[in-house]
Amino acid sequence: MANILDKNLDNLQDLKVLSILMFYLQSVCSTSLQHRLIAKADSLIEEEESVSTRTMERIVIFLRNMGSVKPRVKKKYARFIIQKMKTVDLKKFCVLFKLYHSLGYSLFEIPVSVKSRLPKLLEQCNTTEDFTKALSLLPLTSQETRERLENVLLGLTDQIDHSQLLGILRSMAIARCRNPILIHKICSRIMKKLDLYTTLHLCIIINSVVSLSCYDYKLLAKLEQHLTCKLKESSITNDVIMMTQALSLMCPRSVDKAIISKMDAIVMQCNLAQISHMADAVILWLLKNPKTLHYKKLYKKINTHALEQIRNMKNIDVLFEALMNAMKGQWFQYVLVEATLDCCLRLLPQITYRNIASVSIMLMYIQTRCTPILERIAAETTENVEECTPYVLFTILKLFSCLNYEPPNAEKFYKVCIQQYLADLDSVLPHDMVELAHAISLAGRFPEDLVKSIFNVDFLNRLDLELDVTETEKSVIVRKFLMELNRAVCIECPEYQIPWFHDQVSQQLQWRDDINKNLMCRHIWHLLGEALGGIQYTRMSVVTPYYYTVDFEFILDENKKPISYMDLNLLSADVSKPQFGIGGTMQENKPLPPGAQRVAVNVLYPGEYCRNSFHTKGSMATKKRHLEILGYHVIEIPTTEWNSMDLGTNERWLNYLRKKIFTDEL
Repeated sequence: MANILDKNLDNLQDLKVLSILMFYLQSVCSTSLQHRLIAKADSLIEEEESVSTRTMERIVIFLRNMGSVKPRVKKKYARFIIQKMKTVDLKKFCVLFKLYHSLGYSLFEIPVSVKSRLPKLLEQCNTTEDFTKALSLLPLTSQETRERLENVLLGLTDQIDHSQLLGILRSMAIARCRNPILIHKICSRIMKKLDLYTTLHLCIIINSVVSLSCYDYKLLAKLEQHLTCKLKESSITNDVIMMTQALSLMCPRSVDKAIISKMDAIVMQCNLAQISHMADAVILWLLKNPKTLHYKKLYKKINTHALEQIRNMKNIDVLFEALMNAMKGQWFQYVLVEATLDCCLRLLPQITYRNIASVSIMLMYIQTRCTPILERIAAETTENVEECTPYVLFTILKLFSCLNYEPPNAEKFYKVCIQQYLADLDSVLPHDMVELAHAISLAGRFPEDLVKSIFNVDFLNRLDLELDVTETEKSVIVRKFLMELNRAVCIECPEYQIPWFHDQVSQQLQWRDDINKNLMCRHIWHLLGEALGGIQYTRMSVVTPYYYTVDFEFILDENKKPISYMDLNLLSADVSKPQFGIGGTMQENKPLPPGAQRVAVNVLYPGEYCRNSFHTKGSMATKKRHLEILGYHVIEIPTTEWNSMDLGTNERWLNYLRKKIFTDEL
């Protein structure tokens, strides 16, 4: 049938028939035929006045299953979906929204469209089914619309059947609903109908209830009872693991030995992803009952089997497919990292432009600066940059900037990556542009076209529209990146004449961890004062121009003698308090005597270094670079050195500080 379709494709003019053939024959179509089918669908869509939602759904499923589709093709269908969403009813609107998500292509107009159209669509809602569908859009709605939906649902709860209740609970969990009355009412209704739910449904309910922080202990006890019974009866590996993971989220005081025996029996049948889920559950049980012997034996068996699988792996694509789920928990960090890196080095020739994104995600997750792998990624990217999507390029550039690593031929590498990214700029969301520009700024790269594309009124208005309908946490992160990018451009590229406009945001984002309560920092501050000859020679928690926070600051004259802040009339009433400018606004550093040097001392924690090394990450390297541009000499004190066995007495700590202060080049 696929062969007949191939021969007669040029004569086919019915888009509905074409979409049906695409849907059912995709698995037996060659790659070339698949691309011809997409091209044919494109031409017919342009000729059709109206395309049904079902026809569009079949074509999008075909695109999603292809795997390798050019961004411009996805963009075209995403735009088409947006146009249809402007005129359809609520039911079709929700279908199109799901299609858009399955397409794997983001346009900021979609959440904006949802936010603007949903209030009007709600006026058409007459049934519980309509409101259930509308609830799936809850994460993208305004606070006013969300409250209206929740209030309507409160009145309809008693009319909703068990399957709709499950969909509502799941949507509430995704939207992070915090309406306690609605949560309690939905959970109460679900508890009365638990016998109607399948194993999968019970697991979804548990995940949702835990996510919503529901403290209905009767429901939790009943869920645990139902799940334990089903777990004892099940003999299907995937079901056992799924139920085990759900049960672990409820943190039972003890787990039936029959369940432990069942898990022990299936360990050798499990792949890495399944073992990962099992390990996460056992770790939670061990934390609650660390002395339980059968938990320890099972955990040891899980680790041994996982390490053996990785060591025997012969295909790097299979490895990363298995690791995508395994990397989510701490278990991977503690048990599998070294074996995974050894496997990647052994299979290094198999790293190509097709899988560099997966390798980059793994290295980013474990924060490890493995030079041979990084060099291979850089070489494959440079050679095949035209095959890389904006997402892949962003992932790779973020990795290199975060780990503060310059590959061989760094200039060429960054140049070709940035040029290719800019070539597809129309297909990039505003927040993605900000994140990419922020990432490469850590590496000291500021392409003028990209920077000036971001710092203009039209772009910033689009960004605001997008962030207004984005989750709060994500929105805060992006705005923080924009502030840091603005700061980096002002400090490193003043010739671009980009104004600094983040005073207010910087004050809101200022990390004020109440350093006065940090005993180690107060200890360093007192010893620093002793090393310099008095507490009047140093300040603590100083905010610099452009809102960097320096743990400690002091000034040395041209002979490396400390200068008192009292003499310079720069000391506030309490030197241990954060030294902000007047009213919290940014102040320029006051002029120093000729030949004097301002010195910044920063305490660096393990998380600010690449894994198992003293190589600082990109953010800390950037901070040091910027402080030096602002006129500081920077001294860094790793906590691993300060807390080491080599020190440990006041005399040794003082000698350590004097060596740092007076033998470092100033």
